[in-house]
Amino acid sequence: MTWHSDSFGAWASLITIISLPLLFISLILGYCQIRDILTLPDPSLVFVHPSSVAYKIVNKSSKVAEGVLVSFGIFDLDSPQKGPLPIQSVEYDYVNGNSEKGPFSWFTNFATAGHRYFGIVYIGCKSKNSFEHIGSM
Repeated sequence: MTWHSDSFGAWASLITIISLPLLFISLILGYCQIRDILTLPDPSLVFVHPSSVAYKIVNKSSKVAEGVLVSFGIFDLDSPQKGPLPIQSVEYDYVNGNSEKGPFSWFTNFATAGHRYFGIVYIGCKSKNSFEHIGSM
């Protein structure tokens, strides 16, 4: 009877030695997969220089931002025309994770030297399902 209990103890030790590292590895991999699923892309718009109208799109997350949409609501304060300038929204197919696209200029057709401009810029992407208010100019 002691022979069976000794062999059972040896098998139990062997199973423990093999299963515990596998359990820890599976927990770590599961955590990494869940973290990757819960991470959303984070596109943002950055102006190249305060005196420039050029901008870059920066994705700060590790996920690819797909269908990035940039919308403008810019007003010429010195123009007799009322309403925002007719600047169309721009959609970019993707921005890779931890990278940037640009610089892009959106103001070249509508800018008048010496005029003051005021407005708002929104940026969002399909995978984030929300728009972010960038700020006023």
